[in-house]
Amino acid sequence: MKKKPTFETALARVGEIAASLEDPQRSLEESLKLYEEGVGLIAFLEKTVERSKLKLEKLTAGQEEQAEE
Repeated sequence: MKKKPTFETALARVGEIAASLEDPQRSLEESLKLYEEGVGLIAFLEKTVERSKLKLEKLTAGQEEQAEE
């Protein structure tokens, strides 16, 4: 089983992939593999951001409820 990267590691890897895809010497097959990896990492990043956003909204709502009491 593959260990999930941290948000920061995944973001850094996406940057590396983007830079690598600009290399005109890279083969089409290599480029497609890198692109596929990047798409997967971006999906992971988006899910992580969405979960964090929901968590912050819950925390904020909880604090607002406590302030109203």
